[in-house]
Amino acid sequence: MKKFRFLFWIIVSLLIIVSSNDAIAQRQGVVKGVVSDNQSKKPLPFANIGVKGTSFGTTADDEGKFSISLTAGNHTLSFSYLGYNTVVREVELDNEEVDLKDIKLNGNNSIEVSKDFTELHIFGK
Repeated sequence: MKKFRFLFWIIVSLLIIVSSNDAIAQRQGVVKGVVSDNQSKKPLPFANIGVKGTSFGTTADDEGKFSISLTAGNHTLSFSYLGYNTVVREVELDNEEVDLKDIKLNGNNSIEVSKDFTELHIFGK
């Protein structure tokens, strides 16, 4: 019985080692760029960048710059910012760095604030 228990733990340990090596060996690429306002050309600090179909994403820095590491393959990135329309970009990654340069978001003008700031009206499309 002790031999079987010992053999069981050896097999489990080997499986863990092999599966962790596969995860480490996956090729990775980096996507980077800047998220900015299409009209003013100013960066949008802390814009959200999500990877469609996953719960993975990142946030731009205070200058709108972002960088995200992803496994090699095709990915759909979603760029969003409060008060702006979401932009979706397709990215094909190999073991490389892809610079999307400037991602421009358009304001959706859906937030209206009264002059005395006592009311907030939000209109959706």
